[in-house]
Amino acid sequence: MRWFGLQAAVWFVFPAACVLIAVSAWLAWLGPPVFGIAFCVVGLGVAVVQACVARANLRGRHDVVTEVVLRWH
Repeated sequence: MRWFGLQAAVWFVFPAACVLIAVSAWLAWLGPPVFGIAFCVVGLGVAVVQACVARANLRGRHDVVTEVVLRWH
């Protein structure tokens, strides 16, 4: 972000994430059922973390999930 700037970095990461998600969903769709289940479980986990981070940013306070993410990061 320091090299490219915030806006350029965001607009690079967004399409890259879209491509990664699309390929993962396609492989989960075509693969065995365990791939689809794993895709849903991992996707749900990512969604929960993102929701907790957005909530913490809005409230200005960390919750349990964001504290764990901060310690891990």
